[in-house]
Amino acid sequence: MLIIRITLNIGGKMFNYKSFMKEVVETVDIEWPSEDSSNYIIIENPKTLGIEQDLIVYEEWYVSFIEKYYDKMLFHGADDIWLFTDVFYSKDQCNFEFFSKEMMTRLSKYSLSYPISAYKISEEKLKSWLLEVGYTEKQIQLFLKND
Repeated sequence: MLIIRITLNIGGKMFNYKSFMKEVVETVDIEWPSEDSSNYIIIENPKTLGIEQDLIVYEEWYVSFIEKYYDKMLFHGADDIWLFTDVFYSKDQCNFEFFSKEMMTRLSKYSLSYPISAYKISEEKLKSWLLEVGYTEKQIQLFLKND
């Protein structure tokens, strides 16, 4: 089983996250910066985790968000923008497509970094995360069956 967590990390010496966030109309999950790092913010898809069977919808949220707000990020002083991806898997080998060819073509217009970290963890931990974010036992069993 494979779970992906993507965060959109936006920062810059002159980045004003407060003025930028006034422009955002979508529902997002936000990791607010500490008092000493007010020029940095982390934005997440409200779904929080992407599941192997539903990655296209999860990733499309980020592509659409960047297309809509990239110029506004720059306008508000961002000069470092990362699509940070954490990959969690439970099998011996981890194979996945990082965004579709079409999505990567759309993203290639923007100056972004794409750091990726991969972690092998137990299937039980993956299940507990899915329960935490609102998936039912029945849905999880179906994911595992189709894995």
